[in-house]
Amino acid sequence: MLRGRVLDRLYLTQVHRLLGGMEFDTLNWGPVLTRPVTLEPVGLFLDNHAPQGASQLIASYDCRYSE
Repeated sequence: MLRGRVLDRLYLTQVHRLLGGMEFDTLNWGPVLTRPVTLEPVGLFLDNHAPQGASQLIASYDCRYSE
C-alpha cells in the first residue's frame, strides 16, 4: 500500500503490555522501501477504559511520500 501510494493516513494502536519470551514477529515483510515515507503525527488519544484494565494509545499519522 505504501509502494502504491494509496495510504493517506495510518492509525496505530498500542496496548501497554509487556510480553516475555525468546521469539517475536513483525507485521512488516518484504523488501526495503526505495523511497521513504514520512509519518507526520496528527493525533494521539489515551484510552483508559480498555479491556482488562490495560490502557492503550491510539495515534494517527498522515503519510508524506518522498519523490
